[in-house]
Amino acid sequence: MKALYVMDKDVFGWAFDDETKKEIARLLGEESAFVTGDYLKANPEMIKGIEVLFTSYGAGALDYLWPIADCLKIVFFAGGSVKILIGNNFWNKGIIIANAGIANDPPVAEFAFAQILLALKRFFFHSQNYKENKEFKAYESFGAYKSNVGIISYGAIAKHLCRLLKNTDINIHVYSPSLDEKTAALEGMIYSPLDKVFEVCDVVSLHTPILTATQKMIKESHFLSMKQNAAFINTARGGVVDEEGMIAALRKRPDITALLDVTTEEPLPSDSALFTLQNVILTPHIAGAQYKERNRLGRVVLEDLTRYLDGEPLRNRVREQDLTNKA
Repeated sequence: MKALYVMDKDVFGWAFDDETKKEIARLLGEESAFVTGDYLKANPEMIKGIEVLFTSYGAGALDYLWPIADCLKIVFFAGGSVKILIGNNFWNKGIIIANAGIANDPPVAEFAFAQILLALKRFFFHSQNYKENKEFKAYESFGAYKSNVGIISYGAIAKHLCRLLKNTDINIHVYSPSLDEKTAALEGMIYSPLDKVFEVCDVVSLHTPILTATQKMIKESHFLSMKQNAAFINTARGGVVDEEGMIAALRKRPDITALLDVTTEEPLPSDSALFTLQNVILTPHIAGAQYKERNRLGRVVLEDLTRYLDGEPLRNRVREQDLTNKA
């Protein structure tokens, strides 16, 4: 079966490691050629005879290929959203599309899990205090035993995070429009309205996608209502938070801590107050797959390729309606 890899050269190197490429070649019966998106656009005739297209970041919009993609049956995208990659003509032609967005779930969930455990120990405060004041003292903290951790939204990443949290003695509070008290209880969690999550939880972790309805969903009042010494974690999107309101609350409440891997503007402008606030810990959007973690992208593609060749339903198939329902 003839296939082609189309993406940036660097992306090809980390998304598809040697082991994955060998497995794909074994399944297809031959090694597949690699080209960049720019090269394919300059030589579109290369798509003729290709049945399987492996793409990732740098492939560019591919709708220009549809008139000459005479044999194309399936496109695998080693990444998340395919909105830019695929246009209407691909859907109309009935070409199957699959992505590898789930490869980003474990690293984000693991990052949030680590931050939750550290925040419950007030790690960030203790570290700063010891270095700056040379005070060898443990201040009161929540710890991980019977503490209350709030999860806002219950998508794939949040579900993975909750599975990790269930290995501890932490009480998990969840707010999501897709949950109610009964459903949450069946999964060993506590359903709480959004306002209550902030009021009762020792740590709150945000996992809400950025949609029209969710922009600036988290407001100054939410931060002001938090428990003494509580922490807020954002590994979702900065735009879900009213950033000015959050900054105002953090100034009024120096006891609470904000652990921000994402912000409304990235990178932050050099004069942002978030750089100066002692109770803010910033990281440069590192929660998602980094370095070897990105090898999962190719592995997810390989798993669905195997299912496709075996005639089984794909785990990560993307349908046209999905693009209008999700961020």
